[in-house]
Amino acid sequence: MARDRNASEKKKTKVTMTDVAKAAGVSQSTVSIILGNRGSSSFPETTVFRVLSAANQLGYSYRFAKSTGSKEHKILVAATNLNNPYYTTMIHAIEMAAYETEFDIIIRNTYHDGEREDELMMDALRQEYDGVLFLYAPDNKDLFHTVAKSMPVISICDSESRMSTDIVELNNMLSGRLLAEHLIQLGHRDIGFLTTPHAGNIIRTMRMKGVQEAMRQAGLSRRLHIFETQKEERQTVASFSIPYNEGYQLAQRKEIYEKKITALICINDIMAVGVLDYLMEHGIRVPQDISVAGIDNLGLSGLRQIALTTIDNHMDSVAQSAIDLLFTRIRSKTAGSEAEKKVAGGRYKAEFTPDIVVRGTTGPCPIKSK
Repeated sequence: MARDRNASEKKKTKVTMTDVAKAAGVSQSTVSIILGNRGSSSFPETTVFRVLSAANQLGYSYRFAKSTGSKEHKILVAATNLNNPYYTTMIHAIEMAAYETEFDIIIRNTYHDGEREDELMMDALRQEYDGVLFLYAPDNKDLFHTVAKSMPVISICDSESRMSTDIVELNNMLSGRLLAEHLIQLGHRDIGFLTTPHAGNIIRTMRMKGVQEAMRQAGLSRRLHIFETQKEERQTVASFSIPYNEGYQLAQRKEIYEKKITALICINDIMAVGVLDYLMEHGIRVPQDISVAGIDNLGLSGLRQIALTTIDNHMDSVAQSAIDLLFTRIRSKTAGSEAEKKVAGGRYKAEFTPDIVVRGTTGPCPIKSK
């Protein structure tokens, strides 16, 4: 009798399309069309979102047909701009990790555009992918967490991003602090920090805070000079080379030379290369006249003609860690509830500690500082 009663209870708790319709506040036919992927584009996005969210939260089993391919699972990898070598380096590591596996990597750019980001997460909610990996902290965290309720998702972002999903963290504040401390030890006192607009960007903000903290601890807060690209300046450069051109433009600021700044910390390596080119073209020696440093330790930064002092965030290891975790989550989910329970164990969080790589673009302060 007990066995029959349990079977009856299981049958009663089975989620139906009617349940999804009720939870989403729409008709059953609407649910059928949207979940059947037949003409769902004719409905407002808010309606599609409600239906997909309700289905995923109630555990209603459905699956859109995927395009045929040789790989069993499809992973969505979201970046902001593949013209930035930081993201191409990450994606290279991810693709290498997935090369001989059953996972197919689908790469999408968002350009920090809200509509683009929402669109790709809606694609994920439609279960067009088996997992999602964001290479940055998503702007729409609410939608991201909704997606996380229906499939494995991971973000690679700053330790201060406060994501409640699986996360691989980068300590960008420490990155900024290490560079500032290095320059202070070399005798530099008037230091410039060059950045693209940081408002709303956690990575840039934390790197700047790290520099500010090191300068404050050394009693040099008033001798830190922040130079940020203005909106009108950004509009004059091609989008594919913004970091380089912005570095080149920022290096032209008269205040750098009027205030006798002897060291420049750039928000990333590409901006630093732009700065180096401007200084070289104008006969300003590095590091004899001014020191320059970047962050990211891109492949080009170690070239002999550049030899940039920078911060290594171990991007290859970060990407490998994130994709390994995502693969494990998907495999356990596919294997069934018992395997999933063994792997789950709550939220997974890993932090990578940055290291400074000292090369030829930083040296002793050229003037005696007070």
